[in-house]
Amino acid sequence: MNLLELAPEGPPPGEVWRYKWAVTLTMREEDPAQVREKHLVVDSVDELVELVLHSSLDPRIAAYAYHRFATLDMTAAPEHCTQCGEPYPPLTPGRAWRTTQPCTCGGHAIFSCGACGTRLMYPRVESTCVTDPGGLLAMAPRSPRPGDRRRRQTRPLRLWKWWRASA
Repeated sequence: MNLLELAPEGPPPGEVWRYKWAVTLTMREEDPAQVREKHLVVDSVDELVELVLHSSLDPRIAAYAYHRFATLDMTAAPEHCTQCGEPYPPLTPGRAWRTTQPCTCGGHAIFSCGACGTRLMYPRVESTCVTDPGGLLAMAPRSPRPGDRRRRQTRPLRLWKWWRASA
């Protein structure tokens, strides 16, 4: 039997979705033709402001860029099935991304019990969430397998025609 629980006892989405900022600092080396990039992740706006102000005073830093992204705090995530008590397999970040139900709150990770087939959504679904819990039963992984990636086909430039016509 394939049951779906909406985790009413879990934390609401507003408490577990956090914003972080990925910052890229472009630094000059002693040789002006060479630059080095340093990648950092900050957890709060205060840390971002401090980093930007500090880097603007450093003459070695030529440029900086940052973007915001959301992360799901998994510290309160369920560890055992509520139906049979079987432990859930560890949910790595890549696996969590593949088994996330899209929603207006940011998304819900789906825990599947291998023993009884029960699926649990984390964080809990609120009345403001716009998601399709019924579609979870037939859900397939969203990420492509590494072997399925296709390279873009490029065409060789036909410069020899131009060179021949100008000669």
